[in-house]
Amino acid sequence: MSGLVKTAVKMLFPDHTARGRSVRMITARLGLSQPGGPQGYEAFTRLVEPMSFFPPLRDSSAGDCPLFSVVVPFYNTPDKYLIPLLDSLASQSFSDWELLMGDASTDPTVSRRIRQLAASDPRFHYLKLSTNGGISRNTNAILTRVSGQFVVFADHDDTLNRHALNEMAVAIADHPGVGILYSDEDVLSDDGLVRKGPFFKPDWSPHMFLEMNYTNHLSVIRRDLIESVGGLQARRDGAQDYDLLLRIHARHHEVGVVHVPKMLYHWREAEHSTARTISTKSYAIDAGRHALDDYLTSIAVGHEDADNVPDRPGWYRVRPRRHASVEVIVKVTDDSRLNRQIAQMVRARTHSDWCSVTYTALAGDEHLLDRVRRSGSDVIVVIRQMALPLTRDWLDDLVGVTALPHTAAVSPLLLDSSQRWVLNSGWVSDGDGLSALYQGCAVNSGGLAGPVDLVRDVDGLSNDVLVFAREHAPAVAQESPVLDARDWAEHALLWGHVRFQVCPVPSAGGLLNANLRPSGSGVRLQSEIEAK
Repeated sequence: MSGLVKTAVKMLFPDHTARGRSVRMITARLGLSQPGGPQGYEAFTRLVEPMSFFPPLRDSSAGDCPLFSVVVPFYNTPDKYLIPLLDSLASQSFSDWELLMGDASTDPTVSRRIRQLAASDPRFHYLKLSTNGGISRNTNAILTRVSGQFVVFADHDDTLNRHALNEMAVAIADHPGVGILYSDEDVLSDDGLVRKGPFFKPDWSPHMFLEMNYTNHLSVIRRDLIESVGGLQARRDGAQDYDLLLRIHARHHEVGVVHVPKMLYHWREAEHSTARTISTKSYAIDAGRHALDDYLTSIAVGHEDADNVPDRPGWYRVRPRRHASVEVIVKVTDDSRLNRQIAQMVRARTHSDWCSVTYTALAGDEHLLDRVRRSGSDVIVVIRQMALPLTRDWLDDLVGVTALPHTAAVSPLLLDSSQRWVLNSGWVSDGDGLSALYQGCAVNSGGLAGPVDLVRDVDGLSNDVLVFAREHAPAVAQESPVLDARDWAEHALLWGHVRFQVCPVPSAGGLLNANLRPSGSGVRLQSEIEAK
């Protein structure tokens, strides 16, 4: 009988209708059903979030052109997605916008419905597309009709927070030269009742952007930037928004990017949506990888093909490469013999196809900074800690990073001798100073700032292992254990794909050579390792 009742309720109160949503909310509050969202985030959305939005601004247009043109391509969109999207736009607290509705539906009934709803608001502009050319061609057809200064991209099955456009308008007023804006986002259940999976994004991190399209939603881009690169490319369907942004950054190196740190976009967990699982659109992963290769080629950075990150769909590993002369300078102790042995161990664990490498072990009375200033190499690697690379291609990886735009220095992820715990993954500003990010955490852990092994722009680096181009030596070569980069014009990078293992420094009288390998809390013979 209960099954028949549930069926009847679904028929009388469909999920996509206002009455259906109301009934489900009431039953959840009475304890008759569970909304299914994480309790902590539910409390945030109920108690904290409503207090964070700015009061509505007055319309900012000087003439007939709106500030925002919201662009949405529709394709056989059912009412349960169509109506909530249009409701979320019609109820915006900021009114200076237009919606361009490009309809490529093949179902005439759906097209009639979209056209009917488009007539409900004078800011809705309906455009029937003659054919379904795919997401990029459909969107480009809509872009020819926009009149706003900024284009807002949204999907036909998602929704916007009612303050989304107002928050963007406030950010534009605060940053008049901005070209690109993005917000935080979360996931909306298919029935529209539960918000979950919050993504609290970092501020603009151009090198982390090479890991994934983390800006994604809500994307707001100045119209002239889109026009300057010719709009979207159909050959990159599935990652067309990522490709668009990469091409804009390649063409406009100093474009202003602003992060609005509020949940302004709700990405619906619809069937076949990448919000549910990106494996439903594997072609999108390949398109993103090719877009990254295109980007590195366009900015004349040598590279190997971008790879997908295992068990992390939609994430990538780029491998920029640079032909360079490199000097690896070792000053771990004041014992010159021990420094030479450490340099020998580093050399034994290094293979480079791109760099010509020399190794310098300093004597106890030699000053590291003096040696850095005298170096004639293109790139300098400084090792001040008993730390050894875990992969032989580490040098090509880190030296290649120095070829990326606006890069002053890069460090690897430093792990303890067991390779389980993070010793250093960069430093970030906490308002009062610099705090170590993920120090002491397990190497496979993560958090609100993302997984430990990300590529990320940071505010400071450890001086234990540091790689930098010679032209940046005056700023980078410092004696302090923490390299504070907050006043730099260039970026400091933590390249989490490269890992170094830190191990105890043997006593000056002890034996250390390339036949030994750090393991656990000490140093063991290679033959011992292999025998086990």
